[in-house]
Amino acid sequence: MPRCGRQVLSGRGSGPGFCADRRKRGGGGRRRDHLEQSHAEGGTIRDVNTLPFQLVLSAVEPLGESSSFLEDGLDKQVLNDAIRIAWKNGLYYAFLKRYLDSGHRLPPHEHSRWEAQYHGIVGLQASLDALADTSQSVGIEFLVIKNIQTIEHVPRDLDIFVRDSDRGAFLERLRSEGFEFVYNDGSEISLARPGSMRVDVYSRIHYLGRDFLDEAYLFRSRAATRLHQREVPGLEPEAAFLLNSAHAMFGHGAVTLLDFLDFRSLQARATTPHRFRGRAASFDWAGVYDLWSQRLAELQAGVLGQRIPVAFPHHLESRFVLDAISRLDGHVLGLRERAALRLSLLWDRLLFAAESSGVEEALRSSAVARSLANSAGHRIRFMRGDRKSTLRALKRVREET
Repeated sequence: MPRCGRQVLSGRGSGPGFCADRRKRGGGGRRRDHLEQSHAEGGTIRDVNTLPFQLVLSAVEPLGESSSFLEDGLDKQVLNDAIRIAWKNGLYYAFLKRYLDSGHRLPPHEHSRWEAQYHGIVGLQASLDALADTSQSVGIEFLVIKNIQTIEHVPRDLDIFVRDSDRGAFLERLRSEGFEFVYNDGSEISLARPGSMRVDVYSRIHYLGRDFLDEAYLFRSRAATRLHQREVPGLEPEAAFLLNSAHAMFGHGAVTLLDFLDFRSLQARATTPHRFRGRAASFDWAGVYDLWSQRLAELQAGVLGQRIPVAFPHHLESRFVLDAISRLDGHVLGLRERAALRLSLLWDRLLFAAESSGVEEALRSSAVARSLANSAGHRIRFMRGDRKSTLRALKRVREET
């Protein structure tokens, strides 16, 4: 496995931060600190040892100054707690690389998971190579989206964006590379093959019955990025920030520590971060952007300013999501969509409860339970108006395959 660099956080919140836009659309005087929520809502943790969290943060924060990892006297329990936090937040690979780079040995009980990271990288590279071959063969562009640009990590799957008009031909050629459909419906298009990472295919960034970004803007924002020794067609910081923000709010409903640090770094890397809001406004969600910026600023104030041990993954509470939806310009949900939205919020809370109680591991170990849970989630999101493609494109792909 490759070694990591020595960029770590100084511990005092140095570097650029989020600027919450204070422009509100009504009800501006009702501001309350969303960090002061229960642990079940992803808020502040009380009466806990904060050292493991700070240890993870100092090891992986991409904007901090250089400093040394704890070389001596590292308590075993603190290390194990830090590894647990890193694992739950997508930072396992980056954290342990930094730990090993500092001259420490891999804890014996982590050999299996660390080896799995290596196999994950091999699978990711295999999928990227197949996508590049497919793109070159049929002359169709694709974009790698929803990836983390500023911290090395091993994702669970690979998300790509293909133009709606090109998707049928692209998928047909990708299947000739040995990929087969895992899911093929309006809310989830996924393909997999042995030895490769699963590929999720998007042709729309569409939640709650509306597009948050369009394909013309995304392809104008194309930029080459590096991903585990591969150069891939990714997105410029502005487009990456906006797309990942929409997904965090309306797709995933949560922010991992990895997500939070990447959001912070994307704004720092952008040449014109003040234009982010204007771009969101061009897609009629400036009010949502304001609310989101405020939440990120609150998280930064807690994590890097006041040193409050915010619980990560930070789950967005239902009232935040409902408030965000109310700020969408000219958008009214129908009765079916409203019912499905409430059901999806309940579903997200159940999944979080399962994750917090350890039931999630049991679900992952059972193929049947995992399939049923995924199918239920996809159906609920389809009912509330989420789409990764148009139904027309979906029908065409099915007819061609």
